[in-house]
Amino acid sequence: MAIASSSTRSFCSTSADLSTRLPRLSTVAFIPSLRPSLSLKLKPLSVSSRLNSSNPSENGDLRYHLNRGRGRGPGPKGTPVFVKLPLDAVGPTAAQVRRRKTMEQSFRALVAAGVEGVVLEVWWGLVERDAPKVYIWQGYKELIAMAKHCGLKVRVILAFHQCGTGPGDPHW
Repeated sequence: MAIASSSTRSFCSTSADLSTRLPRLSTVAFIPSLRPSLSLKLKPLSVSSRLNSSNPSENGDLRYHLNRGRGRGPGPKGTPVFVKLPLDAVGPTAAQVRRRKTMEQSFRALVAAGVEGVVLEVWWGLVERDAPKVYIWQGYKELIAMAKHCGLKVRVILAFHQCGTGPGDPHW
């Protein structure tokens, strides 16, 4: 796969240990290794980009190194991704999960895509809806159990503001 641009040459990707000046290319090619057993040891990539500013650096290029991991030691590489669940994932009474089968399929698809977890917004006005100090957690507990069963982590956001005041908020 190659990306070609008719604009000025302003982007290239090369090996990080090159000591010579990076060439300016109008095409960036991504070539997959067809036979991993014959491929050379992989080297970290760096990206060179030209900044269009009034005070350019020495030759107008800045070099960035791509971060391939989250830290030291064993474990998954890359940045963890968390996907926010829809606001109406739990019904207006907070007693049940809405669209249970769809939610289960969505969780499986997220796991297959490599997503680390989900973000769940808990509306306090739904949890303590009926009376003060009477809490209904059942729908949220079911949703968390479903995510855990699929192997997803859950981050919870507690929302104490009035529902329906933000963009896209359901009007319960």
